[in-house]
Parts: sequence; structure tokens; C-alpha cells
Amino acid sequence: MNYTMLLYMRYGLLKVSPEKVEKKENEELNFFDKSLNSFKEIGQDVWYGLETRADKMFDSPYDFANYLTLGGLDGVKVTWEGAKLRYNNSTDSFYDFLNYLTFGSADIINGTFNPEDLLSKEHWLNSLSVITLGVGGASSILLRNRPNINGSIEGKRKGNEDGVEGADNLKFKNAGEYFDYINQIGKRSDLSIEQKLSKILAGYNALEVKGDVTVISDAKFLKPEGFGANGRMIVDWPKDMGFNKDFIQSISNNNPLPIKWDRIGGKTGENFTTLPENGVPYTYDQRAIPYLENPSARHVGTFDNDSYFDAIDAIKDENLDVLNKIVAANGKNPISSVDFDDFMAHYKDFQNNAKNIVGNVDATYGLKGTAAPWYNSSTGELLMNGGAEQIVTPLNAEMLEKIGIITKY
Repeated sequence: MNYTMLLYMRYGLLKVSPEKVEKKENEELNFFDKSLNSFKEIGQDVWYGLETRADKMFDSPYDFANYLTLGGLDGVKVTWEGAKLRYNNSTDSFYDFLNYLTFGSADIINGTFNPEDLLSKEHWLNSLSVITLGVGGASSILLRNRPNINGSIEGKRKGNEDGVEGADNLKFKNAGEYFDYINQIGKRSDLSIEQKLSKILAGYNALEVKGDVTVISDAKFLKPEGFGANGRMIVDWPKDMGFNKDFIQSISNNNPLPIKWDRIGGKTGENFTTLPENGVPYTYDQRAIPYLENPSARHVGTFDNDSYFDAIDAIKDENLDVLNKIVAANGKNPISSVDFDDFMAHYKDFQNNAKNIVGNVDATYGLKGTAAPWYNSSTGELLMNGGAEQIVTPLNAEMLEKIGIITKY
């Protein structure tokens, strides 16, 4: 422990247990690799913010001004909300009073010299914030969703005595705020798996517009370790890509995609089901998906079999010119070389995974079958019954949408 840390502890800015200090002293970290990954995460956050503001720029005058100022208006709002929170908490303890007087600087310093996760994205953001304190203040990206010493997000109230965040005190305007929050919850070592999930579910309920966001409904769907070091849930997914292995079929010209598809979730997945003839959608239990039900995350549409197989062939053959002729015929914008590289990499990954998981079944154009029952791999408990028709394509929904294979959603 260095002199700076001792100084901040002396004045109540740091709260370090001997066990934590010993753990940090004994921990061997690869500084370069972990820091590189952290800066990659920061870059992804910046890019996500740019994309989100661009998508919303014509929704309102505020969104347009926010886009032009690179999120400056959002930064002002977050700063104001943080100031109000620090004022409300200023009488809770000497630390909170000091944090209020220093406009949140105590939290920044604490996160720099006493990080929850050394060299993490949050540690680097706090460290950069300390530097900016000496030159006039942090930028809006450092102010937005910066974690405090408890691993929650600035602007959110503290948890109650049993360690579960009070639902009435949480509020998330967008999915980005929510994901930052649950990622911090997942990293905390002072909570059990059940407590983490309880906080995450409370956060989900506090997400104002859920859109395509889904969340695991119960800890029984997680592996025994529950969460990884990156804070993400480790789901105990069924084997064989979720298929009943006895009924896996190749998608082909003679066994094409169904006309209608039905899907739960965003565009980054490859899993679809069909719409039964009676018009009643498959349940989450039949689909064997472990999420809280979210009607806004359900999408339906149609597959274009006429161009699907030719498009897959063009990607398999690494022929962008042929693919763009198909795309143009479907009334879509041309695929860039950068996107095409992503398409090819995604396709190759799918083929490798399919070969390793389901063996000799030809997955050139994808696979279809039925969803297998879901059993807990540790206890053998039946968690979901499955039985719904299941389609897995070698490209995700976003890629299929860009080509014009599925309707936009």
C-alpha cells in the first residue's frame, strides 16, 4: 500500500479491508492485456453512444441537439442528477458529506486508488477522471454511468439492508444505463448469485423502455459459478445448440426455411421459430428460453427463400459482387466490404461450431428441428419442456435483414 492510499484512508476517502489489500498484493495481473481489453470496452461504449444518438437524432429537437453535441445534453442531465443524489446523501456519513462538497471527487478518487476490479474499464475511467480534475473536469463519457465504491451507478440510490436494491429507487432511461448497472452488479464479490440476480431483476423492472432487452428469470438457469469475472451471467445452456438431437435436419432447397418466422430478442441472434398453424405463438417454455416474458421483444416476419440460398452461396464463395446483386434486387443498400468481412467470419464460425456440436449434419444453409427439453446440468432437474420448432441460421437476424432475407424489425 503506497503513501497516497494511506493519506486517503486517513481522511476517510478510502475504505480498504486488510483482506482486500492482501488479495491485491498477491494478485498477478497482466497489465497490458487487461488494460487493452478495458480500453476496447471504453471504445465500444463510445461507439454505442454515437450509434444510439444517431438513431434517435430526428425523434425530437432535444435528440438532435444531443447528437450535435456528442451527448453533451445527456452529460448535463447526468451531472445534475448526480449532484442531487449527492446532496440527498450528504448527511448519511462523513464520506458522503465530503463527496457532496467535492462534487463527486471522493468517489472518483476512491475508484482510482481502491478499485473493485484493478485495471478494469471502470478503474481506468476513474483514473482518467482524476487526471481531468486537475485540468477543469471530466468529459461527459466519464460522468455518465460512472460506478461508485459500492459497484452501483451514480444517480441510483443505495441498496437496503438485505443487500437487494430497492426497486422504487432505480430508474433507467435506456438500455445502455441498464447494462452498465447489471455488469457492475455481476462483478460484485459481496453478493450471492441470488442477490445479484435479484438486483438485476429490480434493475430490469426499472428500465423504462425494455425494447428487445431480455433477462434470465431465475438462478436455476445459471451454472454453479453464476457470473464470470466480467460480470456477465454464465447461463447453463442446453447442449447441441438447443436442438433435440434426434430430429436435427439440414436446411436445403428441398427442405427450405418456413414462410413465417417468430423470434424473441434483438437482431444479434440466429435462433428463430415458426408461427404454428393455429396462430397461437409458442410459449417461452416450449421455446426453452429462460427469460422473463417481454412482449416488446417478440417479432414476426417472413423469410425470402428465393434469395436466401443464393445469398448464402455468395458468402460461402466470398463473392461480394454477387451478394450485392441479390441485395439490390431485394431493394436494400449495398453491403460494404467491412460488413461483408463480418458476414464471412460469422458464417465460418457458425460452420465450425455446428461441426463440433452436431457432427456430420450438413449446416451449409443452417439447421432446423425442435427445441430440446432443458435440464439443469448439475442437478438433472427439468427446467423447460421445449418442443417448439427451431431454426438456426448461419447469419444473425441483423445480417439477414441487411440482405433482405427477412423483413426489417
